[in-house]
Amino acid sequence: MFRVDHDHVLVFCQRRACAWRAPVHSRILSGGNGRGFYVRSKGTIERDIRAAGFSRVDILRPGLLLGHRAETRPMEAIGQRLATALSALMVGRLSRYGGIDAKTVVKAIVEPVGQTMLNI
Repeated sequence: MFRVDHDHVLVFCQRRACAWRAPVHSRILSGGNGRGFYVRSKGTIERDIRAAGFSRVDILRPGLLLGHRAETRPMEAIGQRLATALSALMVGRLSRYGGIDAKTVVKAIVEPVGQTMLNI
């Protein structure tokens, strides 16, 4: 998992035509030395991508991604339902912990670059 979330992201950003800009999908609360392997690995890629010398680094730290998935993840489906139900309570500073549609995150990554990122 670390190789996919860290190594592949770093190599992809360095090799693509978008080498001047590094858009990275991370995770809420991953900026520090969080607890848990996943949060720590996301924090590591954030640190390393910043140190790689890109002109621009965009770190996206969305809450739970909402939307349909091809694969079945029962716990994530429960989390999506909970996030949707609790979204009205997520106001002010808590709003960053709420769920967000995955398509919104993709647009935030792709639109600033235009077609460059799509030529994979």
